[in-house]
Amino acid sequence: MKIPQYVLDLCKYLEEKKAEEIVVIDTSKMPNVANYNIIATATSTAHTKAIAAFLEEEIAKNTSLNLFNREGFNLSEWIILDCDEIFVHIFTKNKREYYNLEKLLTEGSNTKTYQKL
Repeated sequence: MKIPQYVLDLCKYLEEKKAEEIVVIDTSKMPNVANYNIIATATSTAHTKAIAAFLEEEIAKNTSLNLFNREGFNLSEWIILDCDEIFVHIFTKNKREYYNLEKLLTEGSNTKTYQKL
């Protein structure tokens, strides 16, 4: 699976804010799902908010992506950013394990763990 540069850029921004366990899932073959889902773990709810806020700033300043929607800031255990054909999921560790989104999204698709360039 070749990951587009704009997806790698989002992963790089996540990494800059110390997000952990960054995974990219190609869901382009799944109906009614974004082409790519990026999943990352934060160390706390304050960290999820900080990562998401930073990512929103970087998207606005450094990409041509549109941020259509954002959900989850109230509890901040799972924040979702909807950017064009990409969903970015920022979880606390407990919520990521509980929802196990990777398993749900990887049936029939390609998964790639992001690695530092």
